[in-house]
Amino acid sequence: MIESIYLLLDGLYSSQLRDFLSGYSCQSESFTGANVYNEIGIGTLILLALILGIYYKVIDPAENKRTKWMITMGVSAVLAALGASFWAFRSETKGLIGQCLLKDEQGNSLINFTDYVGLGISNAIIIVVLFILFSILVARYFSTNNRYTPF
Repeated sequence: MIESIYLLLDGLYSSQLRDFLSGYSCQSESFTGANVYNEIGIGTLILLALILGIYYKVIDPAENKRTKWMITMGVSAVLAALGASFWAFRSETKGLIGQCLLKDEQGNSLINFTDYVGLGISNAIIIVVLFILFSILVARYFSTNNRYTPF
């Protein structure tokens, strides 16, 4: 399920990075490896839970709610983008991405920096949508000052 959410935005990065994140193995030439989308998605959900918990239980603003909510959402988007980009880049530096996905027959790089940025942007979009949805659902139960207007 997590993978299908990310695949809605897979146009922001290369098909080779998408294949790696989906678990493509160069040795077996099939999708038999670990699905990294699940790891990134679970990390994003944990980040979202932490940020929403801090915002609605610790900060819980009584004034300038909308501004503080937007700043918190922006911070969560930046952290999610950096986290996903770093996670994928770390996979390349550790040698987890197969050579068939990294280089073509001429030695040209198939996955580059812009692909990691695209993955980060897609993760930022996902966390912003989830931030809005969970703010509407969670604020009523966890917030004192934002019980009826989550943002």
